[in-house]
Amino acid sequence: MSGKTLRLEFRRKQLVKLAEFLDDPKNRDRICKAVYKDLKKCTFDATLSEI
Repeated sequence: MSGKTLRLEFRRKQLVKLAEFLDDPKNRDRICKAVYKDLKKCTFDATLSEI
């Protein structure tokens, strides 16, 4: 971390990319599987509290 604030437009684009990533069911499934493996949380709990 550089301690510098990035431009607003850059941050907005990053949030859009994150939302697109999470909208893909394959990505959500992989995240839920990893959360289950690490924390033993079911898909419902992982979606509500971790994603």
